[in-house]
Amino acid sequence: MSISKKTILFLLTIVILIISLVGMILVNRIDKIEVLEDKFIEKNIKKFQNVLDSTSLHIKGIAYEYSLNDILSKAVKNNDVNEIETYMLNRDDLMQNLKLSYFVLYDINKKQIYGNSFDINSNEYLSIPEELNTFMKQDLFSYIKKSNDVFFMTLNYEKTIFVLEKLLYKNEHIGYVFIARTLDATLLNEIGELLQEYISLISFYDDKNIKELNFFGKKIYYDIQKISKDQVFSYIKLYDDLEKKSFYIRMKSNRQIFDFLLNNIEITLMVFLIMIVIVLLIFYVFMQKLFTSRIEYITTMVKKASKNESPSLELKVDYDDEISYLSRKMNQMFKHINYQQSLKLQKEKDFLQSVLDSQKNIILITDGNKIQSTNQKFNDIFHSEDSFMTNIALLDETSSANLIRVAQKYGTLEGPAQLKCIDEDNKYFTFDITRLDIKNYLICMNDVSAVNKKIMTLQNKASIDELTNAYNKNTITTYIKRWLEKRDFCFLILDIDHFKKVNDTYGHPAGDFILKNMISLISKELSKDDLLGRFGGEEFLILISDYSSNNILNISNRIRTIVDTHDFVYEEINIDISISIGCTFCEKGESYTAVYKRCDAALYKAKNTGRNKVIYNEGIIDNDSK
Repeated sequence: MSISKKTILFLLTIVILIISLVGMILVNRIDKIEVLEDKFIEKNIKKFQNVLDSTSLHIKGIAYEYSLNDILSKAVKNNDVNEIETYMLNRDDLMQNLKLSYFVLYDINKKQIYGNSFDINSNEYLSIPEELNTFMKQDLFSYIKKSNDVFFMTLNYEKTIFVLEKLLYKNEHIGYVFIARTLDATLLNEIGELLQEYISLISFYDDKNIKELNFFGKKIYYDIQKISKDQVFSYIKLYDDLEKKSFYIRMKSNRQIFDFLLNNIEITLMVFLIMIVIVLLIFYVFMQKLFTSRIEYITTMVKKASKNESPSLELKVDYDDEISYLSRKMNQMFKHINYQQSLKLQKEKDFLQSVLDSQKNIILITDGNKIQSTNQKFNDIFHSEDSFMTNIALLDETSSANLIRVAQKYGTLEGPAQLKCIDEDNKYFTFDITRLDIKNYLICMNDVSAVNKKIMTLQNKASIDELTNAYNKNTITTYIKRWLEKRDFCFLILDIDHFKKVNDTYGHPAGDFILKNMISLISKELSKDDLLGRFGGEEFLILISDYSSNNILNISNRIRTIVDTHDFVYEEINIDISISIGCTFCEKGESYTAVYKRCDAALYKAKNTGRNKVIYNEGIIDNDSK
């Protein structure tokens, strides 16, 4: 490992340790801020509970006052509803002024004597819900005894705080007074303004993580959910004595203080971290400039000298210190080494060139893109490197004129490279590659023109019918199958009418003459993309790249007409020849057997309906067709 890397590693280690320390401090501060935030929320929860207690205490005070009212108590005892209504009529603003939602009187048998329900938000009087009368029929002792508890129930679909007090007349229990205050939007907004929170009622909450808080001997069940960086929800669990289930108060708190403290800590730690990094960078630049970069430079130059990568090395001397003194002494040593090395390299180069020039094959040394050296045979054939590289560029676009790729691609007799030589015809070469070192390769080019010519001749003989120069049966059959895999086309089968009679009458040489000249005549009518092959005897197959039915009929009839009107003269004997043609359209993906049978059936029909005809599928085109 270099000294520069060691220095960087050392500084990175320091940075990582500092970042880890800063991270630990930040996490600790965040935890403490969150604890502080939780304490603040718990304080607000206690305040909310205190407001509920105060509201309940307010209602209890009113209920207690009316429970001892002799006029009401006497009227209830006597079941005098008119007296009660007269008394309450003189206090028609009682509900509004005291912010009460329900004021109900019951006799000792828990029968409703008088009831008043007031909607504080709309300023309207409502009827007493029947569920309250049902509730009153149960044992009410626990609600009267627990005077310090806050009780809730749902009336007219609204949660209410309620109290119950016994009605006494001369210390005799003669009934009950029920007073309640709804937890409506007005009350919740007033509490929210007091606590600076948004407060709402919710009917359900997953309280599996509920916590407990003691408040003057009471237990408050609550939970805190920090849903985002900006907001936190706290849930207070309450109990509905009518519906016999829990409901919840949700307080939405703003985390501005938490966010402010957290940002301050983050900024402070970030500034500290940046300062540390700046100090370390300055230290690194100082070390790099005066020591590590100079030591690495000397080390690199010494490595190059040891690997013989540079024939002339000289160290720069920038300062007057111990490192500069060492550099000057090493420069003297390099000059001596370079001189000795140059002599050795020149001798080796001369010897290598003489060896290359003695070879019969073309030899070149290259890194793939540029030619480093060539032998005399190369110069005799191509004259110049530019001429040779032009050949390579035209040979294969995919190789990007890279000599290594070209040599790898054209390394066998199956695919030799065709190159244009100066003052000679094109020649064919194969390439052998030998790696000399990490950069350079030796390429030997073998002239295989004669061998390639023999191979091409043999390949032609294997695929061409010797008499007609059309494709033979195997070759034309192979092409049909390939075309069926890739494209749509038209397929023709032609047969010479009464060809056996020609052979019997004029002899087989005359028949060969007819075959050869007829195929030459038909080939002139076909495009360069069409294929013609001899299937056997006097039967030939034609593949037409045009797949229009009208065009193929025109082509087929033109071929038939040309043969029919041509004078075939063999040894001054005029021989009349006609042909029958069956043709069909071939779709991509069809089988060879299917298309051949279809076309052969058309030919059969042409020969059996008068000959000298063209049949396309089921349609017959006679001699006069166009």
